[in-house]
Amino acid sequence: MPAIKINAAQCTGCRTCELICSYRHGATGFNPALSRIQIKSQGMKKENPTLCRQCLRPKCLESCPNGALTQNPETGVVSLNPVLCNSCGSCIEVCPFGAIVAHKETGLPLICDLCGGEPACVAHCPNSVLIYAVKRRRVN
Repeated sequence: MPAIKINAAQCTGCRTCELICSYRHGATGFNPALSRIQIKSQGMKKENPTLCRQCLRPKCLESCPNGALTQNPETGVVSLNPVLCNSCGSCIEVCPFGAIVAHKETGLPLICDLCGGEPACVAHCPNSVLIYAVKRRRVN
């Protein structure tokens, strides 16, 4: 399963990832508030990029009362069907990583979709903080 690994120790808080994500996902210009990755400050010189971890069993998926969130069986990527979403925020509340935020205007959840397999944030991170990788599934 593909995911973005984070080397937070190298993050300078430049927010290039937020800008390119918002631009890539159709925002008018650059708008970090519409980014699917957020840089959260954790004190002096400690920045933490936060985005969907593409969980094996996503709590956001289970919590959605309308089935608006689905998980691709091949890639594991969680996707939103905005027509089915009622913007209740249950997915935002249950995410253990705080990786889902609401769109400021529509209330729809903003969830990383890995840009269809070519994450723009990874390609444009000047410090190689973000690494696109394939996670191995655990065998029971």
